Amino acid sequence: MTARERLTATLRGERPDRVPASLWRHFFREETTPAGLAEAMLAFQDAWRWDLMKVNPGTYYCAESWGARLARPDGPDKAPRLAEPVIRTERDWRLSRPDPGHGAFGEHLEALEIIGRNLDREVPFITTVFSPLSVAGQLAGGDAELLAHLEAHPSAVQGALETITEALVEFALEALARGADGIFFPTTHWASRAAFTSEQYARFARPYDLQFLAAVREKARILLLHVCKERNLLEELLDYPVDIINWDSRDASNPSIEKIRNRTSLAILGGLSSTALLEKPAGAVRSEAARALEEGKGSRFILGAGCVIMPDTPEENLRALKEWIAEISNTLR
Repeated sequence: MTARERLTATLRGERPDRVPASLWRHFFREETTPAGLAEAMLAFQDAWRWDLMKVNPGTYYCAESWGARLARPDGPDKAPRLAEPVIRTERDWRLSRPDPGHGAFGEHLEALEIIGRNLDREVPFITTVFSPLSVAGQLAGGDAELLAHLEAHPSAVQGALETITEALVEFALEALARGADGIFFPTTHWASRAAFTSEQYARFARPYDLQFLAAVREKARILLLHVCKERNLLEELLDYPVDIINWDSRDASNPSIEKIRNRTSLAILGGLSSTALLEKPAGAVRSEAARALEEGKGSRFILGAGCVIMPDTPEENLRALKEWIAEISNTLR
C-alpha cells in the first residue's frame, strides 16, 4: 500500500498491510521563512517516510498574524519566546480579522504550497491550526495573563474568541485549498485540569472548538485533535467531529489507549513517549512500540508519539522504530 492507501484503510476500519506511523518535530531555525520551513519538513519526511506528514509551523505563527512579536534564541534547537503580546487591556480584545494571505498566515500558506508541489502525492499532509483559546492565550502573553482577563472581563474575551475563530476558519479553508489534506487541531495545554476546570473549558473553549471544526469539516479529508498535557480532558471531547485523536497515553494521569479504544470509534494516533524516544536506548523504543501496537489492537490505530518529538531525538532511535515497523506483520492486529 501507499501511505495514503494505508492511512485511508485505517480510518475506514479496514486492515492495512501494516500499521501506519507518524512522528513530527520543530525546526526552529528553519521555520523563520516559508522556504526554510518547507525544505525542513520535506527533508524530514524524505528521511523517514511517515504515513502521515504533519507540518510543524512556528508555535506563535497565529499570534504573529495579529501582531505579536517574538524573541528568537541563537541555538538552532531552542524555541522562540513571546516578547511582545497583543493584549494588555480590556480594550485590546476588540480584534479585527487578519488577512489570511498576508503576514505570518500568508507565509505559512506559501510554505504549504511549496510542500504540496514537492511532496509525493501519495503522502497525505496536514498542518497545525491552534484552537481559538490557545491563540487567545498567546495574544494575551501567557496563561496567567489570559486567566486574569477571563476573570476580569470575560465578555470581552469571548467577543474576541468569536473573531479569532472566524479568522482561523478562513485561514484553515485557505490552507486546505492550497493542498493540505487536513488540519492538526491542538488544544495546547488548556484541555487539562492543570489549567482549566471542565466547566471553564465548556464555557471558554468548547463552543469555539466546535465552531471551527464544523466550519472546516466538509473540506478537510483529515481532522486530527491533539489534546496536550497531563490530567487531560480527552474523555469530554470524544464527541468532537474529527477523524483521529492524539494524546500522551504514557502519562499516568491521562486515560489509557485501552480505555479510550473502548469508548470511541475514532482513530487513535499515539502509544509512544517523546521522552522515551529522546532518552531510552533503541531496544526500549522497539519494546514500547510493540506495547503500543498491542494496546491499539482492535481499533483504528496509527503508531506515533503523544506529542511533538524533541529536535535532538537520536536518529538511532528513529531508525530502530522504522526497522521494527518494517519487520512486523499484522498478526497483532
